Amino acid sequence: MLLLATGSILTREFFDGQWLLLIGLILTMGSFGAGELLRGLLSGSHRFAAYATYFGLEGLVRFIAAIGLGLASVEVAGPYGLVVALGPAVAVVVAGRGQRDLLRPGAGLEWRELTPALGFLLAASLFEAFLLNAGVAAVRLLTGEGEDDAAGRFLNGLLMARVPLFFFQAVKASLLPNLARLAGVGNWDEFRATLVRLLTFVAAIGSAGIVGAYLLGPFVVETAFGDEIGRSDMALLALSSALFMGALSLALTLIAVGAQAKVALGWLPGVVLFPIAVAVMSGDDFLRVEVGLIASIGLAAVVMAAIARHEIRRVRALAPAGHS
Repeated sequence: MLLLATGSILTREFFDGQWLLLIGLILTMGSFGAGELLRGLLSGSHRFAAYATYFGLEGLVRFIAAIGLGLASVEVAGPYGLVVALGPAVAVVVAGRGQRDLLRPGAGLEWRELTPALGFLLAASLFEAFLLNAGVAAVRLLTGEGEDDAAGRFLNGLLMARVPLFFFQAVKASLLPNLARLAGVGNWDEFRATLVRLLTFVAAIGSAGIVGAYLLGPFVVETAFGDEIGRSDMALLALSSALFMGALSLALTLIAVGAQAKVALGWLPGVVLFPIAVAVMSGDDFLRVEVGLIASIGLAAVVMAAIARHEIRRVRALAPAGHS
């Protein structure tokens, strides 16, 4: 309703007068919301085949639809905005087909118990989204009028540098239910071993991503998008992506031990640091934003690690004898 009420302003100021982009945004919010719900149900039920189907279809549908629009010589952005909403919608229908007993009876929760947890998780999601997307907005603000394509070049480099983050989604699907189960039964040795394996995997895939971004990133970006970006830019963006995967792993660990209220607290220092880091630095605009991302996400990861360590110790101390 808010988007509809402010539609004329949004369309004029942000979408170059293209109403289809506003409609696409509204539809995307609905389809992504349904997709998030289905993905949570599928991963929580350990139905990873359907979970993989969702992710595969979401990207494939958008890719095919975008190629089709390109072949049809569609040169305005509006129809492509609708394609963004189409991917999750088709994926929800196909991946959710035939899935039974996703909702099972369980202990009832009063709204007064549920609302604070949802509020904390919403705040954490907003902080997480800020750190994911603030870089492009910062480049747009920093660059002058003669560099209108700078934000687009930065975004294209960022997308390539974050390829390992897409692989992390497969691990994320099984991580939270598994860690929550181990914490619930008090199997802390296996909990710790699982967390160590996860962080080792993140370090390995993150390191590979940094090397790959440095060696191949500029070539891939130029081939795919026709944009030029430096090797050091790609490596720094990949480093920020690796740190983000680490912070996200620790955030899921906090949720697994029932400390979801602390997740937002972990992201918050990074949110505060990013604009400060970008503002105090001078020199190349891309470098300012890249260092800002590394510093802010790195700080969030360190804070999250400290909180996770404290919360795990606290939960273990409160566990009944034989469960610690």
